[in-house]
This record gives sequence, structure tokens and C-alpha cells, in this order.
Amino acid sequence: EAKDKGIAMAFNPAPSVKDAPLRDPKDIYVSRVGADEYAAGQMAANRFADKGAKSMICVQEEVGDGTQTERCAGMEQVAKTKGAKYDHVAGDPDPGKTAAIVEAYLRSHPDVDAVLATGQPVTAGVVAAKQGVARPLQTAGFDVSPDIVAMIQKGDLDFTMDQQGWWRGYISVLELVHYVRYGLIQSNYFLT
Repeated sequence: EAKDKGIAMAFNPAPSVKDAPLRDPKDIYVSRVGADEYAAGQMAANRFADKGAKSMICVQEEVGDGTQTERCAGMEQVAKTKGAKYDHVAGDPDPGKTAAIVEAYLRSHPDVDAVLATGQPVTAGVVAAKQGVARPLQTAGFDVSPDIVAMIQKGDLDFTMDQQGWWRGYISVLELVHYVRYGLIQSNYFLT
């Protein structure tokens, strides 16, 4: 309805660009800014594999969420390419529930040596599960917060992926202004 009324719209995050690096000319949005979630999952899996991971799991906070599904799909693709085992685990937005789910999974799968969490709350659960099993385990999450930074500083979390929220907001507004003032539309997606 907004497009029909001539209202310019931006959307975050950007879609995965694995198959279509150029913006679809029929896209109703003037701007799409954000991380390529599939590529982020690939990057995490590559980093795990480079440090020797042979069995990886992706813990999804909200099963069915497209962004998180893309993160896990990217991880799965690289794990398979590298000859590593891969599994997908349904976590929960409640870190305590995720901790129980992941700890039980890790206890029944002692070969798992790398865990990717798809969001902040599930990351806290993964870190708690890691502490519960008390074995070497590579862990990573998404987004940045004081809690996430503290986990990294303590050595409980190896790394996190940040979509750069400031850039997502700023570039979206900038591209809308350029569209309104000059009629410019981005030809590709702005990846943060």
C-alpha cells in the first residue's frame, strides 16, 4: 500500500546475496541494508573448521525465523564442504531453557566441538551449557552487547558476528534521502 501511495521504503536486513548480488529491479524497497546472514553462517563455520572443528551445531533461538535459518544454512553448507558433522538444534529465547537443551545435547553428543548461537539470548544459553559440560568447545554468537563483550573477554565465547545496527539505520535513511532528493536507487544491497 505504501508503494502504491508513492511512499519510499527501506528494509533491514539485506537478503542473502549468494544467488543474486544485484538488487531485484522489481524490489518494492528502495534500500536494503544489513548482513548477508548466509555468508555470516559460512564465515563462522570456516572459522570453526580452521581451528579444527569436526562436529558443529547451530542453535536457533526462534525456529522459523528467516534470518536465523539463513545463518544455520550457511554454517551447514560449509560444514558439509569441510567434511564436518552438522546438526541443527532448536533453542529457546529463554537462556535458561536453551542452556538445558544444549547441555543435554552436548552430553549425548560428546564429539561436538563447535556451537553457533543465532542470537543474543541463545548465546547466553550456549555459554552456560559450555560451562556445564566443562570440555573444550568453540562457541560463537550474533550481535554485540555488554554481556556478549564480557563473555568474549572472559574466554567463554570465541567471537560474535555484528550486523552493525548503527550502519543499518544510517545507510537506510541516507539511501531514502538520496531517492527522494535525486531519484537514486541502489543497484545492489548494502552489506554491513
